[in-house]
Amino acid sequence: MNIKGDDLELSRTPSTVKYILNEDINMTTVELKLNIPDGLAQAATSAGLLKPDAIEGLLREAIRHKAIDEFFAASDKLISDKIPPMSFDEIQSEVNAVRQAKKADRTK
Repeated sequence: MNIKGDDLELSRTPSTVKYILNEDINMTTVELKLNIPDGLAQAATSAGLLKPDAIEGLLREAIRHKAIDEFFAASDKLISDKIPPMSFDEIQSEVNAVRQAKKADRTK
């Protein structure tokens, strides 16, 4: 991995990896080129954060945090829209409708 240049450059090469369970998992190789301060680069290297497994973990964690943020943003929007709560009977009616639709799909 090079740590120089002004831009983030991505180079992608698709490949397939077989795991112990013999499942084919599509993988993409991404080459990152970063322009970051020397001190940050040294600290990240010393901490092992520039290794592929570490970067994968960081990306997964960032994606998880983004999904949580989006969930709470949607929740806040629902609260601000002041949608009245459903009664038990309304909820049960919706549940029954979903169950009937699933049952109809299974009998087709």
